[in-house]
Amino acid sequence: MKIALQLVLIGLFCSISPLLVIAQNKIPNNKAFTEVKAIKKDKFVRIQPPHSFYEKSTPSANFVVTYHNFTLQAKTAFQQAVDIWSTLISSNQPIYIDAYWEVLEENTLGSAGPTNFVSGYDGMGDASTYYPIALAEKLSEQNLNNPDEADIIAFFNSDADWYYGIDGNTSSGTYDLVSVVLHELCHGLGFTGSIEVEGNIAYWGWGDQNMFVFEKFLFDDQNQSILNTNIYPNGSEAFKAAVAGSKLYFDAPITRSEYGEKVELYSPTDWDEGSSVYHLNTSFDGSANDLMTHSINSAMSIHDPGVIATSILYDIGWKSILIKHSPLISRETIEDIRISCSFDVDYNTNPINPTLHYCKNKSDFIETTLLANNETGKYEATIPIAEYTEIEYYLTVKDNYGRTFRLPATSPDENFKVNIGPDEISPIISHMPTNFIIEGQQSIIIEAKAYDNYGVKNVISEIFLNEQSLGEVQLFKNNSNEYNVQINIENYNLKAGDYIKYKLTAFDIAANENSSSYPETGFVEMRVEEEKEYIDSISNQFEAINSDFVLSGFEINYDENFPNGILQTEHPYREGEENSSYEYTATTRYPVLISESRPYLTFDELVLVEPGEEGTVYGDEEFYDYVIVEAKIDGTSTWVPLVDGYDSSLKTDWNNAYFENVLNGSSITSGTQNLMRTRTINFSENESFKAGDKVYLRFRLYSDPYSNGWGWAIDNVELKTVPTGLNKIALKQFKVYPNPTNNQINININSSNSEEIELVSLFDLMGLYIATLQRSKNNQFIIPQLPSGNYLIKIQTQKYSQVQQLIIR
Repeated sequence: MKIALQLVLIGLFCSISPLLVIAQNKIPNNKAFTEVKAIKKDKFVRIQPPHSFYEKSTPSANFVVTYHNFTLQAKTAFQQAVDIWSTLISSNQPIYIDAYWEVLEENTLGSAGPTNFVSGYDGMGDASTYYPIALAEKLSEQNLNNPDEADIIAFFNSDADWYYGIDGNTSSGTYDLVSVVLHELCHGLGFTGSIEVEGNIAYWGWGDQNMFVFEKFLFDDQNQSILNTNIYPNGSEAFKAAVAGSKLYFDAPITRSEYGEKVELYSPTDWDEGSSVYHLNTSFDGSANDLMTHSINSAMSIHDPGVIATSILYDIGWKSILIKHSPLISRETIEDIRISCSFDVDYNTNPINPTLHYCKNKSDFIETTLLANNETGKYEATIPIAEYTEIEYYLTVKDNYGRTFRLPATSPDENFKVNIGPDEISPIISHMPTNFIIEGQQSIIIEAKAYDNYGVKNVISEIFLNEQSLGEVQLFKNNSNEYNVQINIENYNLKAGDYIKYKLTAFDIAANENSSSYPETGFVEMRVEEEKEYIDSISNQFEAINSDFVLSGFEINYDENFPNGILQTEHPYREGEENSSYEYTATTRYPVLISESRPYLTFDELVLVEPGEEGTVYGDEEFYDYVIVEAKIDGTSTWVPLVDGYDSSLKTDWNNAYFENVLNGSSITSGTQNLMRTRTINFSENESFKAGDKVYLRFRLYSDPYSNGWGWAIDNVELKTVPTGLNKIALKQFKVYPNPTNNQINININSSNSEEIELVSLFDLMGLYIATLQRSKNNQFIIPQLPSGNYLIKIQTQKYSQVQQLIIR
């Protein structure tokens, strides 16, 4: 039976500011789902909603719920719980919930968790700590999810004996749905974490040694942090003993202040997956704080999360002071610097001891009080400047619980920087060029990013049609560092063989103007291509910018599992909406000629999509998600399957991998290179096509509602009109080492290639230019100082050009 579930999209991203580099990470939650158990024993406890529910005329948080299969009664109870939480927390961002009404394991009333955990944004208390996505969005004041992605995902057992009323008068033998929803939303808001147990060993951090914010406040009975690896090594029996069978406490300023003492958590000797650690101890059963124990009795109704649960959420960040400040840019004039900021406070406290911390030329930091300016509503302080100097600074403030908030989140290790003195550094300009124009195209858009720590004056583009100058145009600034211009070319009557070339130049605002250009030498050249009737062949290893396929949902990516580049859907692929489907396609730009002697399409692939019911075949209603390769003859509209649609059940190792990790009906197994398999399709075996036909090819993934998986990956697509032996892929001309690297690389040239290396360029994985590498000696090149991660390196000689991945540590 299919189980309705929408798994979250995986994201990992970095934000790079020339002022400050912060590693911003988002990891999907496929582990931290906590449950509430049913106890079929009446306990007539009645706890009414908190005073805030009756006192607040306007909610302080906006919850947006998408219901899946809920009845009207169940929706009403769910909304009551949402309305209660909306008066207990505040957020400047909507909190999106995906709620599923489906059959769960016996005695499980519900389970929930955040869809993602995020680190590295200003507003968070610690740049290296992971926060649940809804809280991360509040603290960073921005949406951090992918489009249409929820912040909380929750499941409720449609087979349970529910009491749907909102009055709290739960009848004998039934479970109060309002109470269970309140409980699960508390987990989704952050009453959860990363601890997991395997046999006699326990872990935290999901492999990267970065704590989740809830675990920052976990202590043993000797008041030692259980994340102190000197006492409890991560991945040890000692850590397992600390979280299973020992006294375990949550201890933080607001909880201690509001409740009066630290709080014992549930830590049974036998690790209880989904219950241990992330619930209150059973000693709170029957009390005003019973809601967040690991089970709920029949006949019980608790419509107030209790002072402990709310205080814990406040401690992890739901009560915070956000420091609002626009970082200063460098300047050439010697004059005092005025620093100003404001504070967004969402609870009953005054900003206490607001402080500016600054240093000059890397000397010791000086602290000065930020004073309130009643006229501007800002807090201000001055840094005296008497000479040219380099300033680092950061801001802090405390609240009445003694907590310290700071900006930037990486301070005091990484701070805002301002240079006072002559600007002798050119702007940074980056651009991703397009190398072709199609006959009849009416306009081109040129986009660039430009940054200067003193400020960018403007970005201009010098443009030529063939060798005739068309003059200069100025790019328009839209976002902070982004510039673009649209150029009308329809009147130039461009024909195949013509070309447009251009150079981009960014100027700063220095007294002695500095500039930098892209490219550094020469021009970007865009050749005009005819609207081709067909192409002779396709050979694409997806190592560089794609020019063969029009992509919808597919993308070319590099990652740790596929370091050489691959065409793939997003992971996990999206499921269709209720009563509708979702499709990904990759379609050839031009029709391809089918050869009489070599009518073979070959490609490597990995398929991790939901298998249909056993015994079903493509076309059956219960043959659920599938992938398919199709073709259509140029000039026709009908897509013909080259092979029947297929899913993970086609290959035993795909099928095993798909079912290796299944969460609530969907697979969370990630694809890896060793699961790629080669497929060959012979056009001559399909009566719809014959040699000489010109066909479009299409790779398509079909997804119906409910379950999903990792998706589809494709590589090494070949359709040739000549025997493979007569048109071999050229051997790689260059070898780059060491890879990974941190400061330099060597490039070995293929022994059959006697050419000199002319240019080595570095790009991000989206193809955005970063830098040209400088040669230190022979074929050794220096790597600029960049954040760790995956990049593309392009090596060029007069004859050859090669792109490959480079990992910088």
